[in-house]
Amino acid sequence: MKAHLAFISLCLLVLGAFAATEVLQPGPGDAKDVFIWGKYPDNNNEGNYLFSGYDGGFVLDLIQFDGLDDAMFDGANINSATLALYPRSSSSWGGAPPIDVVFRMITETWDPATVTWNTMPGMDFTDEFYFNITQDTTWVEVDLTDFVVEWVENGAPNYGFIFGPPSDPGLMGVCYYNGEETDNPSYRPKLTVDYSGASVVETSWGSIKALD
Repeated sequence: MKAHLAFISLCLLVLGAFAATEVLQPGPGDAKDVFIWGKYPDNNNEGNYLFSGYDGGFVLDLIQFDGLDDAMFDGANINSATLALYPRSSSSWGGAPPIDVVFRMITETWDPATVTWNTMPGMDFTDEFYFNITQDTTWVEVDLTDFVVEWVENGAPNYGFIFGPPSDPGLMGVCYYNGEETDNPSYRPKLTVDYSGASVVETSWGSIKALD
């Protein structure tokens, strides 16, 4: 009997191990993304497209994906996390990509409905990475695994991230669809998270005994 129960317990633990993929792609009312522009430091730009570049001032993007604290990620190990942005090439300006951008984690709360260049939230300059955007006609995919590991595995607060040129690239900019997009909803920014871990399988003693 004990051996039988031990075998069942082992099977339940094996079944409890999982690998899964979750795609976060919020739409209108849920999306939290906005661009800020040094040329117009008091302007809020929620509800418009996302822009990165330089035109009389730096243009930066702020994005936050809620849902990384959901129960599905409890105790999970993050295998990879990929941000995907779809460029709207007809609204880009100046020189065409490639364009260098730097990604940094945001360290304070911010509101896409009110944030401006002058009220830009704080950011972490010690955990940053550079990315080169080399095209503007299909999905741009960026590896954000290190950021998501900090939020999910290490318990850092998820305030999202900010990105844009690290230095003046001259007149150059790329436009992306944002989460408010309705004509092409599949083009909204998305975060694909591959994760694994051990889930708890709830089984009553009665159901185990019934297997005896």
